[in-house]
Amino acid sequence: VTVTRASNTVKPTGTSGNMKLEIDMTGEYTFTWTYETETLEVTYSTAAIVPSVKMKGTWDAWAADVNFVKAGDEKTASVTKALEAATDYSFKMIIGDDWKSKDWNINRDYNTVANIIENPEENININTDQAGDYTFTWTFASNTLTVTFPTPTGINDIENGEKAVKELRNGQLFIIKGEKTYNVLGQEVR
Repeated sequence: VTVTRASNTVKPTGTSGNMKLEIDMTGEYTFTWTYETETLEVTYSTAAIVPSVKMKGTWDAWAADVNFVKAGDEKTASVTKALEAATDYSFKMIIGDDWKSKDWNINRDYNTVANIIENPEENININTDQAGDYTFTWTFASNTLTVTFPTPTGINDIENGEKAVKELRNGQLFIIKGEKTYNVLGQEVR
């Protein structure tokens, strides 16, 4: 039997199997059993308590919390962090007052971490393939973190199969890809 907000009262039948509860918002849930009618009623909170979401990471030597901004409907919260290319960062989430993490590696192909639990001993790791703005989005109902990577451009364009060529000019190394020239930092030059 599945309990939803639309039908929050159920009369369990049988002696095996689990009941399911659809959660559409974070908050207090009250379970009331009525003996006379053998029914279970689940009361959903009308004013959900949405905890604060923060993270801390190696990008600033664990120095300061980065605060997420809640969406208008308070179903998600997000923050954008400027990260450097080809760098391994580690971080932890702080949901409410609890440290949450999971030993997980995030990259462009595997950018979602589900069911993050309270585990201060582990870090979440992110592997950046290029410099840019990485958006971290926390979804309250599914306890999920999704990281949106910047769109690949120029020298780091993983979609473009064209090979880059290194060239030494006046003692400086340049990288040529197609009709564009980049310095060793991946910035386009004339």
